[in-house]
Amino acid sequence: MVAGRSGHTASLLPDDRLLIVGGIGLNVVGGVETHRSPEIYDFETDEWHLTPEMNIARSGHTLSELPAGQIFLTGGTDDLGFHATAEIYDPTTEAWTTVGEMAVARVAHQATVLQDGRVLITGGFTGAESLSLMETYSP
Repeated sequence: MVAGRSGHTASLLPDDRLLIVGGIGLNVVGGVETHRSPEIYDFETDEWHLTPEMNIARSGHTLSELPAGQIFLTGGTDDLGFHATAEIYDPTTEAWTTVGEMAVARVAHQATVLQDGRVLITGGFTGAESLSLMETYSP
């Protein structure tokens, strides 16, 4: 990988490349930072490359592939706190778009794509309590 990281997520893209998003790693001076820079691994060329940055650095977030092939990212945390925001990555344009916020900022939650294309977001942690709250996102 271009940058070592933990607490990241991975998603197989429709073109069979692997998208690695967020996480925590060391910066150039040896300090710890939350990554905004996703990476893509190309199985055919056996190479890693950086792709445009997310709008917010994150770890402890979720990734879900939407029916149209975009990647939906929710929640997570960074140096500033916990996030309720969501972004969509379009692998054809390599662009990230902010698409709103969840009802509650959360980390370590689950996201499941339902048969009708909505994403069910469950559980997680707010920094103060564990959540039993569920919500859905409709693309």
